[in-house]
Amino acid sequence: MKHGMKMAGMVLAVMVGAAQAQTTELDGIGVSRDVPCNGQDVSISGNGNRFRLSGGCGQVLVHGSEHIIELGDASRVEITGVGNQVQAGRINQLDVSSTGHRVKATLRGEAERPAQVMVYGAENILTLGFEGPAQVDISGTGQQLDWRGDEPKISTSGIDHRIERH
Repeated sequence: MKHGMKMAGMVLAVMVGAAQAQTTELDGIGVSRDVPCNGQDVSISGNGNRFRLSGGCGQVLVHGSEHIIELGDASRVEITGVGNQVQAGRINQLDVSSTGHRVKATLRGEAERPAQVMVYGAENILTLGFEGPAQVDISGTGQQLDWRGDEPKISTSGIDHRIERH
């Protein structure tokens, strides 16, 4: 009997963990929607969508083109595709690749876990605030970074980047 109860408890724990690890999938063309994150990961794809994510999010993955995304805090934001606009609250990690994205966010780092920003591709425009330690890696062509707050460690490769403190 005790073994059966113990086994049932373990199965329940696995089921709860799986439920918490679900990803909200948002896809379409020209969709406009308000969506609660409730701590979950969110994956966005398609073209020309407008999503407003409320509450804290886990990872937010933006794929596709010409999306307009607004969100509060998130652990990580990854942006690929072409011409996406993302405005976020406080995040710990930002990955931007491909071309023509516009991103506004505040990166929050801690001594034992600095915030991370990686930018690849061409002609992405980032307006970032930094709270605490951060590492920024910029490569590609014509990237723009306007930043404020605590000074991050910045490394660059590629050509024609503009990096300015405001």
